[in-house]
Amino acid sequence: MDKELYLMVSLRGTGYVPGSWLHPHASPDRTNSLAYYADLARTAERGKLDLIYLDSAYDADGNEPGLRLDSWLLASSLISVTEHVGLGSSVATDVLEPYPVARSLAVFDHLSGGRAAWHAKAKEDIELQRLYVPPLIEKEMYERNVEFIQVVEQLWQSWDADALLIDKANGRFYDSAKVRRINHAGRFFKVRGPLCIPQPPQKHPVRLGFAESDYGADILVLSEAKREHASERYNCIRERDGQTGHQTVILFNLLLILGVTEKDAKDKAEELRKWGWRMEDSEAKGLYIGTPERLADFMEEWMQSKACDGFNLQPAVLPSGLNEIVDTLVPILQRRSLFHTDYPQGTLRHKWDLEIKAGDTQPEGEGAYHER
Repeated sequence: MDKELYLMVSLRGTGYVPGSWLHPHASPDRTNSLAYYADLARTAERGKLDLIYLDSAYDADGNEPGLRLDSWLLASSLISVTEHVGLGSSVATDVLEPYPVARSLAVFDHLSGGRAAWHAKAKEDIELQRLYVPPLIEKEMYERNVEFIQVVEQLWQSWDADALLIDKANGRFYDSAKVRRINHAGRFFKVRGPLCIPQPPQKHPVRLGFAESDYGADILVLSEAKREHASERYNCIRERDGQTGHQTVILFNLLLILGVTEKDAKDKAEELRKWGWRMEDSEAKGLYIGTPERLADFMEEWMQSKACDGFNLQPAVLPSGLNEIVDTLVPILQRRSLFHTDYPQGTLRHKWDLEIKAGDTQPEGEGAYHER
């Protein structure tokens, strides 16, 4: 098989099912520890997984650990313990401002060597939203999100790729003619620019979307239980790509409960149900309970039928579920030439063949920038 799968793993607290923190293999007392997430990141990189997404889900009722840490601070801390795996999280566009976000993501991309990914999240969890601003209505959230993305991408391109000179002989650090203000004036934001840091290594850090309404993102992560329905959605997005010239990587969510045998996997699922997980809530979104061998068959069938480019893996329980993915599933996929045995060279955008066309999202400002 010529085409290989893309594999992203989402990490959230002690896992993706309610009550996972009660599991004997879970470590809820470590979920506020950097060492816990560093161990998970190293495991993901050992398995050559493409991208780690730190889910920013927040639980305020006290019944679930969730991810209470700032997911971007956490992601940045994982730069130093990994070398190749992509690192991503969400940005709450309804409560934050685009300039500091553009700057932080550019810094993150530089420090990680081009491994940054982000999700422009239009609606923050209500408990967090109340800490910042009065809630926006749904339509305003969407419109603000669209403008937020536009401003951030304009700021990243306020520096040309070759603006940084570092010319010691002539005493020129950068070419001011290649650094421009963006002079954005929209409904929600007025931003002069330019950014205070050169263009990120990826030009734009890879953007994630979690619904088809996020079309325009580099990676769309969707939920679908049936292959024929996934294939229909995949083909519709591919047709739209053909019309717009955009390139989209399409992944589908898979909540995983793996076992050595089918009975072992089903017993694990039953155990989780005793702690409050409702299986029926997950079935329509993409749920797999079974052996790694049968999961590899499932993934291969979806790829061959052009239903997806890969999967977003959601371990039911952490850290054991991630270890099972890396130690049992990945070797099978590699033996079948469905997944790489080592990381390709280059940035995350380059590895996923996500081209940015020349001229996309150019700043609207006029002339060179000269700091006063």
